[in-house]
Amino acid sequence: LGERGGRLLGAESAGGRTGIGRRLLQAAGVGLLTLGGVWAFSQAMAPKLFVATARLRLDPPSVAVDLGKAGGYDPYFIQTEFEVIRSLVGLRQVTERFGLAKAAEAGASMTPEQAPAWLRERLRVTQYRNTSLVEVQVAAGKAQLAAELANGVVDVYLERSRARRSDKGVKERDLMERAAQKRQFEAEQIRAGRLD
Repeated sequence: LGERGGRLLGAESAGGRTGIGRRLLQAAGVGLLTLGGVWAFSQAMAPKLFVATARLRLDPPSVAVDLGKAGGYDPYFIQTEFEVIRSLVGLRQVTERFGLAKAAEAGASMTPEQAPAWLRERLRVTQYRNTSLVEVQVAAGKAQLAAELANGVVDVYLERSRARRSDKGVKERDLMERAAQKRQFEAEQIRAGRLD
């Protein structure tokens, strides 16, 4: 097998070797060792990143009397909520809450406008297949910071979601009350018409 490998690389039979095959093998070995050394050095010098994960269940809002939607199913709900989670408005609240602009892990401080973009680059939102469960991952140079930011993103999303739903609930109640008043007024009109 060794002789066959040598012949494939251009060496002659065992009696009269030219040395070309041996040189090629030596060059390939040195090249592999060099590449391995460069890779090991880059891994040793690369900054360590810690990834923290927070899980979240996205429940679609309960649909009140909305005649425009058949059954109240919204096929874009999950994708819409992903964008809400990743929105710079929400991420700005997270960065302000943790003072991320002042305590930049990259060494140089960031402006309050740069901090949400920095967080968005390190944020990953994924859905568990065929469920409403979502995983929010944040990568940072410190484990504690990564965990605080991942939990902060989820907390801010939940706070904003509750506020949106309560606002929507108030609007829905107002619409329902107006509709009930309109029906009552129409019923009174009908009664008055019958009496006339």
